[in-house]
Amino acid sequence: MSDAIEPDELIALFISDPKRAESIIRANPEIENQIEQARVYGHETGPYGEAFLDWEDDNEAAKRQREEEEEEQMERAYFQRQSEEDSDEDSDEPRNHPAFDRALKAWPAVALGESFLEERPKDPDWLLQIESNLEGTTLKGFLRMGRVGCLAAPGGTGKTMAAIGLALSVTCGAPWLHPAAWSGKGRQNTPSRPRIHTTRPGKVALLLAEEEFSDIERRAYQAGKMMKLSPEQRALVRQNLVVMGLSGVDVGLLDEKGNEVERAQQLQAVLRSKAGEGYSLILVDPLSRFAGIAAETDNAHATRFIRILQALTHLPGAPAVLFLHHERKGGAHGGSGQEAIRGSSAIVDGARWAARLVPIWEPSAKARMENRQRWETDRGDRALWLRKVKSNYTRHLPGGLMLIQDSQYGGAIRFASDWEIEQYENALSAVQDKKSAARNAGSSPQTSQAEPKPPMPSRAGEMR
Repeated sequence: MSDAIEPDELIALFISDPKRAESIIRANPEIENQIEQARVYGHETGPYGEAFLDWEDDNEAAKRQREEEEEEQMERAYFQRQSEEDSDEDSDEPRNHPAFDRALKAWPAVALGESFLEERPKDPDWLLQIESNLEGTTLKGFLRMGRVGCLAAPGGTGKTMAAIGLALSVTCGAPWLHPAAWSGKGRQNTPSRPRIHTTRPGKVALLLAEEEFSDIERRAYQAGKMMKLSPEQRALVRQNLVVMGLSGVDVGLLDEKGNEVERAQQLQAVLRSKAGEGYSLILVDPLSRFAGIAAETDNAHATRFIRILQALTHLPGAPAVLFLHHERKGGAHGGSGQEAIRGSSAIVDGARWAARLVPIWEPSAKARMENRQRWETDRGDRALWLRKVKSNYTRHLPGGLMLIQDSQYGGAIRFASDWEIEQYENALSAVQDKKSAARNAGSSPQTSQAEPKPPMPSRAGEMR
């Protein structure tokens, strides 16, 4: 090879004397072949091809950096001119400039029409609405489309089963938590009102990080059996339900520093590819797996996670996004509001809606404190309250709604029937009668002084 030259020296000539570098390349067929292969196919074919690609990458990076700097200077100059013009005179001329277009997208401002403050705005788009009277003729908003919400509960109270039931309801349009009437012990056991109606049935994505698909399938079968879904409704479920059983999979959407990882964009891409005509609901269970443990102690970390969930509400259909979360250790026995939800305050602050599933304990304070014993119906089914503890768009539920974990259907969640509510009322009355008899006899039980009065459910299953 004549005029032998090292690869680094040749690249230096590309910068200092491009013509001489080209003449050396043409005079050396081996060098020319390596560089030509690198130029055309973009892969290394020897030391000269490798050096050329390195130089080209550096050159492209430098070029992009110069272009970005020039663009920033142009933007600054443009906005400076606009500011000066606005100070001189008002102008209604459109500002057709790429920099201004990008600014409008980043900071959208809406022009107020003549109807603003004059006409009643359009009602919000609700995913779920609840009957607000015993006749079921009036519906009120319960869970809104396009917003992030939280459903929290202690472990073992059925929040995943409640979420699967909700997914079935939304995919086929059936009421949530309201099964068909059934008979028990020789008497009709009709579920009491109110019903929670699905007003935007459609596609649902069910992301369960602690369940295998086989477990999800079994739970969904039991819930569907309790709901007595028709063949047409079961077909709609199969058509509209996107299931991800993610047990054992790393589903963290933030790294340990709270930065969004590539997996978050991948999730959006996968959901978008399966959206069809759009989602009505996306369920994420549980927060701890998707957000990481830092979200429960770091407000900034939790806020970034909520922002990722908010991005999912912009998927086709503008779905509601509901994440499931655990409660503090004392949440099942302590606070009745949103303070019982575990983790940093930014979790509940960021959610626009929050509800809790709260176990119902034995009416006797002694049984509750000594045995942590949950109250059961005469069929052995456990009961719990559904309490809406935060809603930025609706009134809170006054107290809560009484639910049952139906052991006949694998623990599927439904509203309590009038019969079951009556059983609980009788258990409460028996405790109160026992206390009254003890007081009348002149001796009060040791626990009566500190014993709180358990809530009484109304005939509609609503806690007074």
